[in-house]
Amino acid sequence: MKSKIFATLFVTWSSVLVTGREHFNGYLTQKLKILLECNFIAHYYLKGVPEIDSFLDFIREPEQFYWFVEHYLSVPFKITQNLKDRTKNGKIGSVNNISVCSGRSWVSEFLLNYKEPNISELLTYMDKKQKEFLSLNHINGTPVGKYTVFPIKEFHKYCILPPLIKTTISDNNNESKELIFHLNREEYKIYLSAIGSQLTAIKYLYVQIKDENRKKILRKILENESDISISCPTYNIKLHYTKDCSSSRTILKCLDNYIRRSCQRKIETRHSVSLCEHLFFLFENIKNPYSQNFKDFLSDGRLSLVKPQSVWNVPVFKVYKPNDFKDNSKNIETGVFKMLNNKNLVFLSFNDKIPKNLYYEVEIQPLTKLSLYASKISDKLLRFFYLFKKLSSPISPVSVEELNHNIKDFNFKEAKNEVKCQNVKKSLQLELDVETMKGIVTEKICKIIESHSLAKQVHKEIPSKPLIIHDKIAKKFRIQCIVLSAFVEAYNIVRQILNLESILSLTRYTSLYLHKFFNSVTSLKGNFLYKNANALKYAAACSKAVLHVPAVLYKRNIYVAETFLSLYLGLSNLVSSNPSSPFFEFAIMEFLVTYFNKGSEKFVLYLITILSVLHLNIYYYEQIFCHFKEHFPTLKTKMIHPDIANRVLVNLKSLIGSRRYMEMFNLYKHFESDEIFNTQKVFSIIYDFQKYFESNKSKKEAKLEEISEVPIPLDTLNDGIGYREEDLLYEIDKEESIDPLLDVDLDDTESEDEIENPKNKSHFLDILSEGQDICAYSRQDKQLELILSPYIGNVRRDESLESKTSEKPEVTLKMIKERQQRLDEEMDQIEEINEPEVRASQSRTQRFSSESTSNTSESEDESSTTESEGSKKEGKKKRPKKKSCIPGLGFITSKLKCFKKK
Repeated sequence: MKSKIFATLFVTWSSVLVTGREHFNGYLTQKLKILLECNFIAHYYLKGVPEIDSFLDFIREPEQFYWFVEHYLSVPFKITQNLKDRTKNGKIGSVNNISVCSGRSWVSEFLLNYKEPNISELLTYMDKKQKEFLSLNHINGTPVGKYTVFPIKEFHKYCILPPLIKTTISDNNNESKELIFHLNREEYKIYLSAIGSQLTAIKYLYVQIKDENRKKILRKILENESDISISCPTYNIKLHYTKDCSSSRTILKCLDNYIRRSCQRKIETRHSVSLCEHLFFLFENIKNPYSQNFKDFLSDGRLSLVKPQSVWNVPVFKVYKPNDFKDNSKNIETGVFKMLNNKNLVFLSFNDKIPKNLYYEVEIQPLTKLSLYASKISDKLLRFFYLFKKLSSPISPVSVEELNHNIKDFNFKEAKNEVKCQNVKKSLQLELDVETMKGIVTEKICKIIESHSLAKQVHKEIPSKPLIIHDKIAKKFRIQCIVLSAFVEAYNIVRQILNLESILSLTRYTSLYLHKFFNSVTSLKGNFLYKNANALKYAAACSKAVLHVPAVLYKRNIYVAETFLSLYLGLSNLVSSNPSSPFFEFAIMEFLVTYFNKGSEKFVLYLITILSVLHLNIYYYEQIFCHFKEHFPTLKTKMIHPDIANRVLVNLKSLIGSRRYMEMFNLYKHFESDEIFNTQKVFSIIYDFQKYFESNKSKKEAKLEEISEVPIPLDTLNDGIGYREEDLLYEIDKEESIDPLLDVDLDDTESEDEIENPKNKSHFLDILSEGQDICAYSRQDKQLELILSPYIGNVRRDESLESKTSEKPEVTLKMIKERQQRLDEEMDQIEEINEPEVRASQSRTQRFSSESTSNTSESEDESSTTESEGSKKEGKKKRPKKKSCIPGLGFITSKLKCFKKK
């Protein structure tokens, strides 16, 4: 018996060792192996010809692995036209027929066999399979992973590479092109040796140049000197971001270290032209001691060379997608993975300091579970609707016979029942500005997301039936998100019509604001749960859902509020888009059917939005009619009467529950709750938000005020370097398109590109005005120190404000107020010192007392202002004071009394 047990254990243990060598071989069936190779083919034949530079470094650059998963392995496989052309002749690569992969997703099928694989082992396995694919397809060369590119042009105002002289003169060889003169190395040396302006340097070059042909070109350029401009060519620093920057605290420090290593070890590759050679050449030919500065930089790791030249934007990098490489007009090198955002400029300098900015920090992403990619909304929803579309028949357009049969009364709807105000409790307030309301509704949605993402997750096996699979967003969440967005959007409309709001807010709609905020949660630091994948999933769902609100609330592409339900959504005519029309409900249903037949989930989001806006018409009409009588005449024509809106809701619920639309309604209920048809349930979402708003009103207003008004001190004189916390939390790069989030088959998408944020135009003026307060406090503090210096010497600074190292903390308004308050208290104590003790130095004392009196009055005025501003903040703790010569006194007072005792 014992021997049998031993034999069993031995066999089991041995099999574990064997399968451990190829960890995933037991799970990768032949079909999955073929599907993986199909995806390799799709990647390597992206430009038509496989290139070794397309190699993705899965092990040392895991970001490239997740890029491959996101764009290839987690989406249904599609056979592109160039692959179809190649498969006409039979075999391509190591796969005989790639059509067997069509419509299949590798990650989803892989996870059916292996739920949560060890990512580090999977990276190794994928790396091996990729190299096998390259060798089998005779792609020669040593695989080198894709690079991250940092474009750089200048050292201060000097070009790193020999510059270009651009003109508007026609080129003799090609009249359609403008004449460009590119300096060579020797010419640039002459150019640098000149003293004066750029034009003077070009004239000096013309005198010194020996090549007659090039001299003639320069002469032609100088004859048209008003049309001359100097342009610096771009030098691209290429490095492996995760591997090379893992030990660096900031991106700029990483670049410094990379330059230092390259120059010390003389690293030269086919991707790295010797930057050191260009820099040494430049420094030796500039009439300044830059050569020695550069040598010091190479030997001292504490010195910095790479500096930011502009305010950095989100996202920090532009990560290229497969379609970017396909587009030959973009001229993207195959070996490039991502590039520094074209707004995030860098230059070289020995003098400027680097400001503290979260965007400069290097953040190496941790390894993420593969199942998170399989549960992405874009994957799950699209697969769900795609399969549903294939298995279900489309709903045919409604016929005239059906309309005649279903519509019993062809007269326009008229309001029969008036609002009973005794049943309407006041809950609407119109005093708060829209900008603050936007911030509060965003925080409320964040709280809702936190409640979902922090809840205990129930891990279930992935079901085998594809029609049951969806994005696992909790029911009612999209309803909450859309209702709150539409509520504040309608609030904006009301304040606009009543002339209570600045015209600027017309260009910053709540729904687009929420879309930008939640779409940027993955990029912005300091936001809620930005590393929680479940929270990001909910944020993405809300970001996409709220985009449908403007299309329902406003005329298409005009964004003017005619009514709260314009519904110019491709409806046939004005009659069918009128809520009083007998055709109105059918027009809505036919609009939703178009998206259902396309297999698009947008019909779910539009259905929720349309019903939400109908409910909100009832809410706003009742509130304004009963509690804002003075505003009702102005707003009456902009709203739908509650009786008509209620009848529309009843008719829609009856229609969508009918046999004709039952299939569409059943699909909707897979994703969302039918509570959207219940007015009281929708109102409860609004009441809950208002309860949250009222209970936190003073705190929220104080917090928003602090975010928008407290400036961030900067340690540089560079123009344009700086940011406010408001921008950090709520703004993203406005050039980033939101089109990829919308369906490509949608003809009536909202025109978000027309929306601009005018706040950015006055951004730097705001920074200057905010900085004046800080400067005033600083000057006042300095003056006080100068006054007291004859008596107590130099005033010792708090260690927390010490600026000897680059680790200096940010000076906040709270710290300045506390500092000012402490100085005021000490000045009061100084004035109480008996005059006989200071008669020995009467002349100095008189000067001191007169100046300190005027200065103290100024400081008291300043402190009274700051105290009134800060009175909203509760629970403020005083910082501990330094130990003094006399216990109980501040440092300045204590030192002064000790001095007089001597």
